[in-house]
Amino acid sequence: MNMDGIEMEWTTSTFGYLSTPVFVVGIACYFFPDFLYKIFVLIRYREIKPNHEFEDNPPNSDIPKHIEIILKVLGTIMVILGIIWFWFSEEFYDFLF
Repeated sequence: MNMDGIEMEWTTSTFGYLSTPVFVVGIACYFFPDFLYKIFVLIRYREIKPNHEFEDNPPNSDIPKHIEIILKVLGTIMVILGIIWFWFSEEFYDFLF
């Protein structure tokens, strides 16, 4: 098996396709870090203890301050990247003009 990877050509429309998901995930990371952390803790807990029928007391899922800051910074970076990528996309100019 030869696995050279995925060859992808970076064009102006590629930035348009990537800008919207990056922007939406950035908004989710910035405004809902506690919700994302609770989901992650619950998924990790269910992998450790798969017998959720018998035991249903998930761990305390209060978000630590440093993880909240990291998620908010990551969300800000993703929102800025989404805006910049949309600005340089072909769809922006088709939409504008």
